[in-house]
Amino acid sequence: MDDQRQNVIREPYCILRQWLSVASHVAPASQPRCACLATVDAAGQPATRMTNVRQINAAGLTFYTTLGSRVAGKIDNNPHVSLQFHWPQLRRSVHVSGTVSDVSALRSQLQFARYPREVQLGMHGIWASEKRSLCSRIMDYLAGISVSAPAPEEPLPLPWNWGGFLLQPSLYEFWHDNCDASSRRCMRFQRCLTLPRGRRYRVVNANRYDWVFDSFVEYGS
Repeated sequence: MDDQRQNVIREPYCILRQWLSVASHVAPASQPRCACLATVDAAGQPATRMTNVRQINAAGLTFYTTLGSRVAGKIDNNPHVSLQFHWPQLRRSVHVSGTVSDVSALRSQLQFARYPREVQLGMHGIWASEKRSLCSRIMDYLAGISVSAPAPEEPLPLPWNWGGFLLQPSLYEFWHDNCDASSRRCMRFQRCLTLPRGRRYRVVNANRYDWVFDSFVEYGS
């Protein structure tokens, strides 16, 4: 087994990035980075919404949202979430679940700087219209300060109510439907830090990189 193959096996995020690369090449207009985010609120009620996953690496999966929104509120109450990618053109989907933590303000600023300026201005416009009092906006206007439309050459600051979350996975499931849709195969990776490193089983393998791997076929009705 070559080094590249070993890297794929020990780090399931490498498989996700490979599948995402294929999906981006085959169907770029389908927004392959868009995934369904599932959260649970303090009352135990589940909710889903779509989000764009911006970074995928060994640390986890990073997405961004408005702080104080319903998404952020549910995450604050319960950090256990899941993401579901679906690429029908490839008959593939990926389920990732784990716990979420905040990303640094610097990292959020770097992501914010990648957006087109008109998008940045729009985000600041929402901030000005929804989060600031009328009195504050009048005072800014009288002082000659413009929050939503600074000089064209002036970099825009990070909105105070916008930031990112890092999903640290404990489970990856890679699903691939058969062409006749009668069955689908799943490769499953579960993080398990309690098993001794290097211990192996006939069906379930716990390798020295702390991921337990198994695979199975699920048949339709």
